[in-house]
Amino acid sequence: MTPRSHAQHFRQLTSLLAANSELWRCEPFKTTPAWVNDRPKLTLHLAQLDTGAVRDAQASDTDLLACLAGALPDQCQQIASLCQLPAFPAPLETPKPGSHIPGRKWQQIIHFGAALKHCDATLLEWCAGKSHLGRWLSQCYGCTVTALERDTALIANAQSLTPAVEFKECDVLSPHTLQYLSRSQHVVALHACGGLHRKLLQDANDCSLARITWSPCCYHKYLEGDYQALSDAGKQSKLHLGKTELRTAVRQNTTAGRAERERHEKLQAWRLGFIRLQNEVFTDGGYLPISAIPSDISRGDFANFCRYVADIKSITLPDNIAFAKYEALGEALYADISRQELVRTLFRRPLELWLALDEILFLEERGYRCELGTFCDPQITPRNLLINALRERNI
Repeated sequence: MTPRSHAQHFRQLTSLLAANSELWRCEPFKTTPAWVNDRPKLTLHLAQLDTGAVRDAQASDTDLLACLAGALPDQCQQIASLCQLPAFPAPLETPKPGSHIPGRKWQQIIHFGAALKHCDATLLEWCAGKSHLGRWLSQCYGCTVTALERDTALIANAQSLTPAVEFKECDVLSPHTLQYLSRSQHVVALHACGGLHRKLLQDANDCSLARITWSPCCYHKYLEGDYQALSDAGKQSKLHLGKTELRTAVRQNTTAGRAERERHEKLQAWRLGFIRLQNEVFTDGGYLPISAIPSDISRGDFANFCRYVADIKSITLPDNIAFAKYEALGEALYADISRQELVRTLFRRPLELWLALDEILFLEERGYRCELGTFCDPQITPRNLLINALRERNI
């Protein structure tokens, strides 16, 4: 089979997403999706899933496809085909990390380093933090490294680490980054969020950088308003994506432990229980957003949670509330909603690939040759896309 171009891949994803928008343009936690009534076979299929299958599907794209293949066979088949990507080379060995680098972060770094294959230019790390990545690449490839980081505390903390990296205090969203970029450089970015890596691509094009290697992450962050396509192809597609859809692209956590998942599920059920309580007691309806819950509240009981939320929302709860009733209602609602969410998250990887390909096409339209693949197993990080771009000509 003839390999598809990035432009063909992008068009196929656009067609898939446009044809199935009702399935992913929804927020089950806020309101019941229209397809719940329009697709009774799908709704019944979801209701028959056990909790273990739901949890597996939430964490794994493979399990998610298997979970929904019986109800959405055409969509699952298309997604499985469109989301197949080549893997970049893996590290030949796994050296032990320093005590200052978390284990999973270290795995990401060494896999990213192996995926580069070579590094024969001056290296600049974008949004470097303590530049653990830059130090490792310097050690692997013998290149000099400059690191851009805006957090002075991180820079100060990193100064004692070896090998040496030259730090430049810089907010990459500012125009000042251009003074640190030159045509011969290779710029790397591991999980620079949303607007941070978009700025890298725009600056890279302006400076005609020789090479860019990045792993995109959290597409909704550091963006004002809705998503604006970078590429001409993206603009012509007219596929409108708001912050909700951008968050859908990263709705996966393969790295959370069992205790963390159970705590999340409990708090989601409690939120829904409180919303039902509020709607029945005060009859004002609607979705009530509740911010992060302190750990001492999450370790307590449902009644204490309700009193805490009522206090921060300036709501006076009446006496003699049947908290057990609303806690049970919240658990039942969460069971339904978590199953409905699977349908939306079925399109998380296609959305993520659409966003990554929009960035790739932006560069290809401007004279770069790009490779797209995965640089590590999703158990190390579900944000495992990597793009390597080489400038071939000026346009």
